[in-house]
Order: sequence, then structure tokens, then C-alpha cells
Amino acid sequence: MFSKSALLTILTISANCLAALAQPAGAALSERNADAPNNALANFPGCDAKQTETLRRAIPVAQRYQTEAWEYVWDSIPVGISHSYTHIAVVVRYFRKRGRNPPAPNTDMKSYTIWFGAYSPARYTIVYDRFERLSAYPLDQWSFQCMDSTDPDCGGMIDQYWTNAYSLPMGLDPHTRIATIRICKGFFNLLRSDDDNGQSIIHEASHFHLNGVAGTNNGRVEEDYGTTGCLALAKAHPDQAVDNADNYGYFAQYPDGCGKCYIQ
Repeated sequence: MFSKSALLTILTISANCLAALAQPAGAALSERNADAPNNALANFPGCDAKQTETLRRAIPVAQRYQTEAWEYVWDSIPVGISHSYTHIAVVVRYFRKRGRNPPAPNTDMKSYTIWFGAYSPARYTIVYDRFERLSAYPLDQWSFQCMDSTDPDCGGMIDQYWTNAYSLPMGLDPHTRIATIRICKGFFNLLRSDDDNGQSIIHEASHFHLNGVAGTNNGRVEEDYGTTGCLALAKAHPDQAVDNADNYGYFAQYPDGCGKCYIQ
């Protein structure tokens, strides 16, 4: 789930109200031009056609973020990754370049420190292990369940417009690694891009526990949201940043730092 600033909240609610007046009942609040990928094995209970289309576009974005973020540790490919690549692909590349053991003194850790704070071997290993686990999730086989406004976990009548999604930490099957993410109305608001929605999927995927290893924000850290909160958390409290889901999402979305990221 992601909170917005007061201004963004007002704009989002206004946009949603205008969209609701302009569209027939049940229509999604998101309008995109790109064709949605097939994602034949994923399912979308409770979602209308436009919501399903939006989710089908977000899944491959999240899969790219999956792969790129993980490769970031292993390969010798430069960190400057094209914006058109997907989030997980960037993270995979980042960590494959660096490996699980503490990096050599001359290793470029700028992107890591931007989103997770000062380097320490213990914290780095936590982040590495989480992205390694996350990179193996078959996101195109997951269930994305669209929730209605009566769902209290989506925030009620007002908060639902900037609450994007939520997940149940124990909801990942340890054998198939398939899970369900509950999608709220905020996911479909007119101010969000496919990249933002891919980031939301990575955020939620990081929450899941797997084989006794806890996911992010496992009752130990109150969640921080938005780029501003995550950057501040990394700078002031790196122990909390490595356990905060949104930091993982933004690292995957912006692996070269926050030079082009949307400040919120």
C-alpha cells in the first residue's frame, strides 16, 4: 500500500470522480494505449476488462524489474540501464555483478546506498537474499484480485483512492511460489503509469515469507512510502530501509538512483 501527499490525494480523488462520471459503471479508471500482453496463466478475479488490461501490462514491467535488479549483482554490465527495461531485470543485473559476498572496496555501490543507505555486509546480504528470492517468483502466474470499496484493507471510502494493493505475508505457496495480490482502486488511478504499477507489484512481492525467511515489514518496521520517505529512510535509518518494501520497489524501478524518479 502506498500513501500520497495531500495534493496528490486531492488530484487523484478529483481525477477518479471525473473518470467515474465520464465512463459507464464498472469501467476502470486507467486508460492506456499499449496492447496488454497475454499473461495466460495469471488470473484476475473481480477485475473488469480495463482493470485486467492494466494489470496485464504491469506484470511484464514487474518481471523486467525482477530480472534487471537481480542481474545488477552478477553481470559486468554497466549500471546505467535503459528505462525501457523491466524492474527485476535491472535488479538481477545489479546483484549478479556484485555477488552475495561483501563487494570489493572499489565496487560501485552508489545505487545501493541511495535506496538502502550506508553499506554494511549484513544489510547488503539481506537485500541480496530478498532479491534472489524475488527473482524466482513466477509473477505471470499469480492471482491479482481486484477489491471493491467495501474492503477495509483498501482504506475505506477515501483512502481507497491512494491505496494501491496489499498482500498477506503467508500467502505465498512455498512449492509453486504462486501468490495472490489484492488490488485496490488506487492502482488504477489516472496519475499512475505502467512503471508505477510494476513497482507496486515488486513492493507487494517483497512482503511474502518463504521457507521460514521473513518478507519485508514483518511487524518490525512501520512502512514508509513514496520516494521522499524511502530516500530519507535510507539516509537516516539503513537498518529499516533494508526491511521496507517500498525501498525494494524503488530500487527495482530506479536502479541508477533517483535522478529521473518522480518525487512524491
